Amino acid sequence: MRIGIDASSVLDEGTGLENHVLTLVDAVARFSDHELVVFVRRKLPRQWDEIQGRLEARCLDTDSQVLATQVLLRRAARRARLDVLYCGAKPAPAGYAGTLLVGIHDPIPWMKPDVMGRGAAPWFRTFHSMSIRHGAHVATPSAVSKGALEALLGLEGRRVHVVGNALAPWYQRYLAGAAIERPAVAPSAPYFLAVRRIDPRSGLSTVLDAWDDLRRRHPHVRLVLAGKAGWKAGSWVERARATPGVTMLGEVSAPDLAGLYRHALGFVTASMHEGFGLTVLEAMALGAPVLATGIPPHLEVGGDAARYFAVGDWTSLSRAMERLVHDEGERTGRVARGKARALVFSAERLATRFLEAAEATAGG
Repeated sequence: MRIGIDASSVLDEGTGLENHVLTLVDAVARFSDHELVVFVRRKLPRQWDEIQGRLEARCLDTDSQVLATQVLLRRAARRARLDVLYCGAKPAPAGYAGTLLVGIHDPIPWMKPDVMGRGAAPWFRTFHSMSIRHGAHVATPSAVSKGALEALLGLEGRRVHVVGNALAPWYQRYLAGAAIERPAVAPSAPYFLAVRRIDPRSGLSTVLDAWDDLRRRHPHVRLVLAGKAGWKAGSWVERARATPGVTMLGEVSAPDLAGLYRHALGFVTASMHEGFGLTVLEAMALGAPVLATGIPPHLEVGGDAARYFAVGDWTSLSRAMERLVHDEGERTGRVARGKARALVFSAERLATRFLEAAEATAGG
């Protein structure tokens, strides 16, 4: 089978969807013998240096994302004579006559459009709906997203495929036992870590409320926030900067992020909406106890390894953080369960599930 994957949105911005495409291509290249064609902007991402001999790269020579996906990709995919084209980050090109597998990360464009960037929700809804009307199958990372998309879009279950996700390839060496040093960007004091783009879905106000409560009793502990400031982030960024004991790092490198996870007292996420829960997986794999909102994607990824609290319940989060400060047994137990749980989401499993979806799509 000849499979095409749209990677035109991979621009080293570190977004979750970008990392999904990077991880998926690496997994398929390593764990399958199918012909793999990737469509990139300008050049092949450096993250694929080790696998470039196992794929065919076709460049879409433009700085415009819309031109790349809606015009140049359509032409390049037609010339590539694909059995199936997967568009996992941006909507598929309108009018593409070939067989399509579209990636829809979550039902947010239909259910919570107000938490997306200006104009993003109508854009995604319009183009995804066009693809689906023309027979496209859908790939999504979690069972909860599958159920929601089937209901919202009126899709038969056989056309919606759960492919999951996996730890990014640049973290795999740590699973093999490579040492993870405490990075220079980490505070010298004990700290909790939150990793996420700051936006209306992030729940940062819940984290800061819990932090305000905790720091009064534990002034030696710090809170580290890693991730870019996104849409409508201004007020939360201002509050975080004004809060004692908070370190805002912005975007950090993969080696530094691995070290931040490994040496944290705990990883916290108060996210209100997710399609998968990639940072939960990263934290478990890299050795951080996880405290997360009990939304279905977090439950699906974290299993019994994480400790959960209700969306917006900062008092429960504060109590859970305090327990990690005091209870070494709680920390080590959750780290051990988290590492075991993370092994479920292997790159080989991701490749297998994706190939099953691609084969089902090609078969109609």
